[in-house]
Amino acid sequence: LPVNSIERNGILTLYSVTTADSGIYQCSGVVGPHYASDDAELVVVKRMRGQRPTPTVQPQQQTIQIGQPFQIRCSAPGSPPPTITWQKEGDALPHDVELFDGILVIRNTQKHHAGVYYCVATNPYGTERAPARIIVEEGVSRPQALVNPNELRVSSGERAQFQCYSPADVTYEWRAATGPLREGIEVSGGNLVFRAAQPQDSGYYYCTVRNPYGEDSITARLIVEDGIQKPRPFVEPSVLTVKVGDPAEFYCTADATPPPVITWGWSIPAGPLRPGIEQDRGRIYITNARKTDEGTYFCTASNQYGTESVPVTLYVEDGARGPSVHIEPTARWEGRAGETFEFRCVASGTPQPHVSWSRENQMPFDRNVQDHGYGILRIVSFEESNVGNYVCTATNLMGTAKAVASVQSAGGLSVKIIPSLPRIEILEGQPLTLECIAEGTPKPKIEWIYDIGPSRGDVPDGYKPAKIEGRFIRHEAVSPANEGIYKCRASNEFQVKEAEIYVNVVSRLKRQVVITGGSERQAEFGDDVTLTCILPNPREKDMIWWTRIDGNLTERHEEQIAGILVIVDFQPQDVGIYECQSYDMNINEKSSSSQIKLYEARAEPSINLLRVDGPEIRVLSIGDTLNLMCQETVKAGNSVKSELKWFYLKSGYEEELPRGSIQDGSLLMRNVNLSDGGTYKCVRFLDGKRDGEYQVIVLVTNTEEEPFDVYAKQGTEVQLHCPIYVLSGMLMVWSRKGELIPDTAVAEADELIIPDFQKHKSGTYICEAEFGSLRAKTYVRLMVSESDSTIEAHINVQPPEVKIGQNVSFQCTVKGDPDANIRWEKRGGHLPQSATTRDNMLTLQNVVHTDSGIYRCIASTRVGILTTDAVLHIGSKVLTTTFRRYIRQKAT
Repeated sequence: LPVNSIERNGILTLYSVTTADSGIYQCSGVVGPHYASDDAELVVVKRMRGQRPTPTVQPQQQTIQIGQPFQIRCSAPGSPPPTITWQKEGDALPHDVELFDGILVIRNTQKHHAGVYYCVATNPYGTERAPARIIVEEGVSRPQALVNPNELRVSSGERAQFQCYSPADVTYEWRAATGPLREGIEVSGGNLVFRAAQPQDSGYYYCTVRNPYGEDSITARLIVEDGIQKPRPFVEPSVLTVKVGDPAEFYCTADATPPPVITWGWSIPAGPLRPGIEQDRGRIYITNARKTDEGTYFCTASNQYGTESVPVTLYVEDGARGPSVHIEPTARWEGRAGETFEFRCVASGTPQPHVSWSRENQMPFDRNVQDHGYGILRIVSFEESNVGNYVCTATNLMGTAKAVASVQSAGGLSVKIIPSLPRIEILEGQPLTLECIAEGTPKPKIEWIYDIGPSRGDVPDGYKPAKIEGRFIRHEAVSPANEGIYKCRASNEFQVKEAEIYVNVVSRLKRQVVITGGSERQAEFGDDVTLTCILPNPREKDMIWWTRIDGNLTERHEEQIAGILVIVDFQPQDVGIYECQSYDMNINEKSSSSQIKLYEARAEPSINLLRVDGPEIRVLSIGDTLNLMCQETVKAGNSVKSELKWFYLKSGYEEELPRGSIQDGSLLMRNVNLSDGGTYKCVRFLDGKRDGEYQVIVLVTNTEEEPFDVYAKQGTEVQLHCPIYVLSGMLMVWSRKGELIPDTAVAEADELIIPDFQKHKSGTYICEAEFGSLRAKTYVRLMVSESDSTIEAHINVQPPEVKIGQNVSFQCTVKGDPDANIRWEKRGGHLPQSATTRDNMLTLQNVVHTDSGIYRCIASTRVGILTTDAVLHIGSKVLTTTFRRYIRQKAT
């Protein structure tokens, strides 16, 4: 039986099952001479993690003239990809609205089109919406003159142009302040053009617009200078449309004297580009376009005589896709005699699908039920004969989709679920009880329906069936597999009604063992093979070991250091699958596992092998550059183009994009800091499916020239941390530069505890981390204050554990000088754009992985400068032990 199983009184329990636990399990019983047995089959499948959709709209507000068109674009990342629909605040969508794959279009704006439109994104993990406001203005009779730009500065010989325009239908006239325009100046419609402006052209020019209702004028100023060139950026293309996954590229040039500096921004000229987007001089390059990359980018050219920005637009299309359809405002309506109701069938797809209504079983519509087109089914003056199901069908070249609307007669039947909430969140492992209350005459029958587990046709990881006890449904300990929609259906001979609640299970923090190198590996017979397995941030009661799936370990399989398996003299019988397991001794359960497959060097692998040049565990210093090049060894006969992607394993198991630039399997990260230490995984994708991976461990340390400074009072207990990415099996050896470590000091894991700290115990302490033959050193300088009245600074971090998307606050307090002036900085870079400071507090909002690092409080006190550091790890523990640097200054 597996190591993660417990057998007691005829009950076999398997904890934290993996796919390796799949198989036939046999129970046998013996009574005297009689023997009986029975088999049970366990099938374990992997469960994909989901993500709520996060819709965004562009633009968020528009002012439109009557008769003019407008459009609103909506994008919504999520997993699985969400369905996008549209709503209008307080009203149904206009009949003349057009929907194109997340784009809402009105071609002839009228007054009733004004209002707030919502893009609604829905997937099994939730529904979110984003608003966009449309303001409709009626045309005015008297014209208004507008000009762009109001003032223009050019160099002698350059082209200059002013554009005069008006919202109304007008005629245009240009003249100079000194009189008629000189010969050679061109007027075309509302445009005033100087093909080669001269210094004598400097001055004011007037544009006058006229229509039968009046006229209006506006002034524009032209300044022509000799020998000075304000930069004029030129971009190509100005608009680019690509498909998801394709590359996108823009070029920007600017001729000026002196030569300008060219930069790119997203959304606004100074807006940050997402990590992974490359820019080189005037070129911006997106390797694999995402839907979220869609929007406006700005090329900005600057020199000492001015700055100018030019926008370009990127559209990212999903390509042709079949229709999806749903019904608004509800798919179920209960009517009373004489009531009127409309169902709206909302369909999306590329090309836009055709929508029609029919009655179930091909029954004809009643005389008071009408298909009004545009997806609208209207029931006028409800009658009992209207009860039944109505089918909306959406069709385009890619296929057909259907949705059903149910019409029922309202009566005395009612049903509700306790708690009376549309959605509840519950922590993994907690008990859950839902109660269904139904009332009506005759007394209704209650039935629980939940689309979870075996009813879906599969068995998710961690699935434990619910217990149904009358009107109650219970879980003793929920798992992510129990997440989903729970419905209570009440029915009697006249009616059927349902109530539903969504149960969201919040997972506990997991930790996953990591096998360095590739997921499949080749070896020569006769060689010694080393397999390395680590558990990030291990706890005291964690254990890891190697086992074999398709055989037993022998005396040639040596594991002298936990996690490092050496196969001496690799032989044919050693070919197979090996598994590294972690075990939590606190609860006596296997907590995680990972597998690797070994081949003879000339055998054909089942997947394409990957390799990364350099050691599987590498050590860098703060400020170094990390360069990982992932390359593939393709199986014979496989010419299909693949894609290589890099991931950073947050908390040791959750994949997220690393900071730095990624291109063609290469990960380049400059100026690494402490928080960049961790596990990096290269994954090969073939037709969207994983087809091999390779994992590398990166350790980041400081240097002897720049040790971490710790400041402490005499007589106190000091805890020195070894601030490195800690691995299971790693041995921490503490030493002291030029001195012995105090006799009373105690080393515990990655800490050195010094009780009763005194001045003679100060100095530079060295933490050397040993893992097999690997060595990594970190330096900590311990200093002492000379009296109890010494000024001290401390940082309090809340919350102490931070995940992506949360807010975190750093509060710096200065003991002994409450009037100290506080400022903040981030070591090795700038404060994030989301950072705000108030009094002595620094707050980061909606943190991302790149916000990790060392944050420093700099206090200007009455005796000098005092600095205090805190290290922020996103998704793991915040090291709130502070590193302090104390600088005394003489009074002048």
